[in-house]
Amino acid sequence: NFVVGGDAEGGSIFATYKDAAGSSPVDGTGGIPTVANITTTSSSPLVGANSFLLTHPASNVQGDGWSYDFTIDAAYQAKVLQLSFDYVVNSGTFVAGTATTDSDVTVWIYDKTNNVLIQPSSYKLLSQSATVSDKFNATFQTAANSTSYRLIFHNASASTSAFTLRIDSVT
Repeated sequence: NFVVGGDAEGGSIFATYKDAAGSSPVDGTGGIPTVANITTTSSSPLVGANSFLLTHPASNVQGDGWSYDFTIDAAYQAKVLQLSFDYVVNSGTFVAGTATTDSDVTVWIYDKTNNVLIQPSSYKLLSQSATVSDKFNATFQTAANSTSYRLIFHNASASTSAFTLRIDSVT
């Protein structure tokens, strides 16, 4: 697991960013974001003692998001890697993705060495359940010359509905 602390047991590992307003991020870093940093909660964790809380305010924050920089081992260059996490809607009105529309929050990978945004095999959160957690699973291709990447949770929609997602076991 290249996401050190992805179990939320040691506190938040994510940084906030503000890219240009759009359905996909630019690079998942910089700017002055409106969204707050992802926190952790011990209230009804999905796995273990804590889960991450990703909070979307009741305003349009399209282009803002949360990111985590990670490094892979050289043996995983030019390979297909897996990305997964558990999530559930903790509160509010979250809109899940469909075959034709993005979810309010989408998931991306950024290759920091080559300055390339990578769309994983699945990038939409497809559940809006507040009672049963879902498992996000995707794959992405790493470059032959890079070990430096960024995981991005991006506010893809112009939604002004407040919601909170509980996320856990990020790998």
